[in-house]
Amino acid sequence: MQVAFSEALHTDEKIHGIHVTALCPGLTHSEFHDVDGSRAQMQDSPRFLWHSSMSVAEAGYKALSRNEVICVPGLFYKAAIAGAHIIPRSVANKIAARIARKRH
Repeated sequence: MQVAFSEALHTDEKIHGIHVTALCPGLTHSEFHDVDGSRAQMQDSPRFLWHSSMSVAEAGYKALSRNEVICVPGLFYKAAIAGAHIIPRSVANKIAARIARKRH
């Protein structure tokens, strides 16, 4: 998860009272997959990975209101992020590559 720019902006702008939150939504029901042509591939994803656009928007709004730097909605994605910090990056990259190959 690349959120360094948002973290830097959050730190830089807080003295001006500006809140910056990086929203990392995971799979979200929206038109995005229709526009990029990946709807058929995404249909195979387990249902528990998907969030409604409303729940993602609410989580992002609440995180911004609490001045949180990063917002990751959903327990699965929170656990995945925590796990990603524990395992070596080379292993995480191999897992991500394997998942991407299955999608294409």
